[in-house]
Order: sequence, then C-alpha cells, then structure tokens
Amino acid sequence: MRRHFVSVPVGPDAVRQAREAVTGRFGEVGVAPGSAFADAVVLVVSELIVNVLRHAPRSSVADVGITVGAGRLVVSV
Repeated sequence: MRRHFVSVPVGPDAVRQAREAVTGRFGEVGVAPGSAFADAVVLVVSELIVNVLRHAPRSSVADVGITVGAGRLVVSV
C-alpha cells in the first residue's frame, strides 16, 4: 500500500492547487494521466476541496491523501 499526502492552503487557489498536486502524483500511483479514471479522481478532489471551503472556511490547510493498494485508489481530504 502506498500513501501520498499534500497540504493545500485554504483560499481562492485551493481547488487548483489540490488538482495540480493530485495530478502530479498520478505517475507515482499508477494512474494514467488524461484517462477517464484520472478525470474522475480530479473531479472528486475538486468537489472535496469545495466542501472544505464551504464547511470549514476557518481551516488554514486542507490535507489531501491518496492511498493506493489492492487494486484501489482512495482519496481523502
């Protein structure tokens, strides 16, 4: 099982930064960039960060985790 984490400052650029951080890890976790699966992962990350902005606006960072193993990819925020 491989785990990757990145902290994104909560603010106007949070969604973009989270998307770029996750996309930058695709090679390490075996996800083909530009694939339908990669696009779905990026969409989920975007929505999760928007939830942080809406429901935890006082947070200074959003921690994004990617865990890969046993044929699964889990994204957590």
